[in-house]
Amino acid sequence: MKTLWKTLLFKSLQLGTSMGMLWLTAAWMGPVLRGETTMVMALVHGGVLISGFGAGSGMIYHASRTSVDVLWRWSQCWAWASALFVGAVSLGFMAWSPWHAVMMVLLTWLHATVAAVRGWLLGRGFLQKDNVVGWMIPLLPTLMLGGWYVYQRAGGQVVPSLSLFLMIHCAAMVLVAAWSCFEAYSHHNSQAFYENKPVSSFGQSLFDVGKALWAFNRWTASANLGQFVVYRLQYLFMMAMLGSAELGIYSVAVVVAESAWVITQSYSTVILSTLSSHQGTLSIDQIRRSWRWSLQALSWTLLPVTVLVFLPVPWLTLVLGSSYEPVHGLWIALVPGILALACSNVLVQHFTALGQVRVSFFSSWGTALLIGLGLGPALQFAGADGIACWTSFVLVGNTLGVMVFFRKTYKAYL
Repeated sequence: MKTLWKTLLFKSLQLGTSMGMLWLTAAWMGPVLRGETTMVMALVHGGVLISGFGAGSGMIYHASRTSVDVLWRWSQCWAWASALFVGAVSLGFMAWSPWHAVMMVLLTWLHATVAAVRGWLLGRGFLQKDNVVGWMIPLLPTLMLGGWYVYQRAGGQVVPSLSLFLMIHCAAMVLVAAWSCFEAYSHHNSQAFYENKPVSSFGQSLFDVGKALWAFNRWTASANLGQFVVYRLQYLFMMAMLGSAELGIYSVAVVVAESAWVITQSYSTVILSTLSSHQGTLSIDQIRRSWRWSLQALSWTLLPVTVLVFLPVPWLTLVLGSSYEPVHGLWIALVPGILALACSNVLVQHFTALGQVRVSFFSSWGTALLIGLGLGPALQFAGADGIACWTSFVLVGNTLGVMVFFRKTYKAYL
């Protein structure tokens, strides 16, 4: 329980800094630039998930079983491959300049590298180290961009732009990557590491490790891509159909609503870290803990979503500007889906930690398929509000399915 509260603290700090970045990109940069920066982070996130086929949850599982040198080389192959793919999409589909595409390659590679290091830290049990890195990822770019905002308010000649956003994020992620790699390297060379490491694992080849990681990752990475489609397919659709400004408004609603998952993310992280290293059959207490935590995550999420629903619209426009008035209606439409996933995410991570990754795969891609099929009709029926309502409807259905599967799997213990 102490570990859970520490994780919750860091998740809360991470949330606070993320909200600072959201305000800077929304209120200072405006809806159009907010839409473009939203696509930047969505593409980077997609690239990190692609790199997850080489690292991902398999990095967590194999961190205590395999040489870190081989794990590192394999994860870098996938990090560069995903970065180049994102650069090509930026240059082709998004039609950004070659300079922006190069910056996207660098930014994706840095994020993928940090994600691999975080997986190793979690797998080795360094949960607090991972929490610090997770906080630094939003903190440093928020402080840097906030510095430019203060400079402009003091009379400096600064024009918010996509180039400024990319350069700040790249500079911040260089620092985060350097610090996280230093932490992993220092633990790798510690005496405790060698005392706990199976000697035979040091003789594994890059091919052997890659094969083992692929066998573990192909389902989890596919499932994570499915979750990405669930959460961000709307962004691509709205960018193409409605433009950057509408996407900017919608993304603000989604990101703020998703911030209610701070409790869920804390529970999920602890479950993933503790159960991944578990050997043998689960105890009754561990099974009941996962179910209990899923319900607790749902209960705790009620408070922040209630605040969103009853937040006075004038307060919202005072903070973000009159352009973001539609955000309140989108929050109301998104609330059922946010509450539902607060519960199901904990249960899905339970199965993922045990290596039963097909649960996450079918849950994610089934949800993604249904959401994708309904985007067009939802947009025609009620615009952005229709998309939000359809997304919530599908997510509630998915959660009910996951809960039934968990209860059926452990019916003898619940």
